Amino acid sequence: MCPCGSLSQGVIIGSLYSGSNPAPSQSADQNVTKYSDGTTITYDRAAHAFTIQAVGTVTINIQGSAAVTAQNGLTLTGALTVDGDLTLNGKVAGTLKVAGDVRATGAVAQMVPPAQL
Repeated sequence: MCPCGSLSQGVIIGSLYSGSNPAPSQSADQNVTKYSDGTTITYDRAAHAFTIQAVGTVTINIQGSAAVTAQNGLTLTGALTVDGDLTLNGKVAGTLKVAGDVRATGAVAQMVPPAQL
């Protein structure tokens, strides 16, 4: 359908929202893509929030390097597997439990008073 005969304003009739085909969000600030399996990708420009709710597995393949910067912290929930070397620049807070062998080079343990951490 082309309102006023203008092709630049053309709309595919089946793409219009209706009672039987409701919009995935009622907010004008949200751009939402919802897939038939329930997976949803949402960007909320008012909240500056990008959300992916995936029903299945998510795989990200990067040919080069990648960096994640989270100014207010980063939380990972669930088991974490690292295949490769791990470099940590910072402190480990909490309790560290190790199942398996620990091999170290350099100073293995140095007692530092908590006030100096």
